[in-house]
Amino acid sequence: MDRVPQKTGDAVPPDSPNRPIFGLALGGGGILGLAHVGVLEVLASAGFAPNLLTGTSIGSLVAACYAGGMSIDQMKKNASRFSWRNVRQRKLLPTMAVYSSDPMKKFLRDILPCNDFDLLNVPVGMVATDLRTAQMVVLGGECLKNLPAADDDVVVVHSDVAEAIRASCTVPVLFEPVELAGRMLVDGVLTNNVPAGLARLMGAGVVVAVDLKQRRTMYEAPSNIFEYIMQSQMIYRYWAVKNRHIWADIVIRPELADFGWDDASRIGDIIVAGREAAVEKLPEIERAFRAAADVPSSHGLDNADQLRQSVLSRGQEGVL
Repeated sequence: MDRVPQKTGDAVPPDSPNRPIFGLALGGGGILGLAHVGVLEVLASAGFAPNLLTGTSIGSLVAACYAGGMSIDQMKKNASRFSWRNVRQRKLLPTMAVYSSDPMKKFLRDILPCNDFDLLNVPVGMVATDLRTAQMVVLGGECLKNLPAADDDVVVVHSDVAEAIRASCTVPVLFEPVELAGRMLVDGVLTNNVPAGLARLMGAGVVVAVDLKQRRTMYEAPSNIFEYIMQSQMIYRYWAVKNRHIWADIVIRPELADFGWDDASRIGDIIVAGREAAVEKLPEIERAFRAAADVPSSHGLDNADQLRQSVLSRGQEGVL
């Protein structure tokens, strides 16, 4: 396939003083969050590398892998080897949760390219929820020390990357809360499932958000406690996002209705769904960059079909 030589993102060159800071907010959604890998693949191919990332739950994991320097191909390889057995262990005598997340701790430390927020290539902020105070907890490094907050509903906690991800991914009742900095932390979905506003607070001039569950779905009746909890979470996530404005310039919504939250056998298709959704949004993203930088259209890339062909001509190898 012939390539269009101009990368979309180069319409505002990376070294231009007018180029806005690009923030990417990755939402939660169980294994559906691997669609974020496809989104990142398209954005990187088009010349829109994020300057900062925020993430909730699975979004925090993908953000950390990208910010730590993991290649898209390596993300795909890791995704293809994923098993729920890697991240959970059934408790013999459950008290607060069905599973221990100790295996998740080992899994994260094994795959993360960097476990220090301050050594990541770009800033990352992750979202968890304090079960005692009901506060939204933003987890990250020194870049968050002056994060503005309107009130005490939002607090900042410093930790290592693996513990932050584990906290952000801790589904209540399914996993035990994570004790961190004197707080009892669980899944960030309870307070902010698509943390686009956080990206704005961290300094982004253009914010793109990825919302993984944008429409109501008919589920099969749950057959076990795991399915019961996760389907309840998906319903909560749907209504939380529906009833809450996402503070983003563009929202990418992969078509994921045909996939289950635990559909590990179709990870490759989930990544492709993210890729396809991102390609469709490239014209809007370019316009947002131009508007923020006040750069007139001069590269002939306003044609949506040309934009899509430009990206689809790159990076086809290795798509799962």
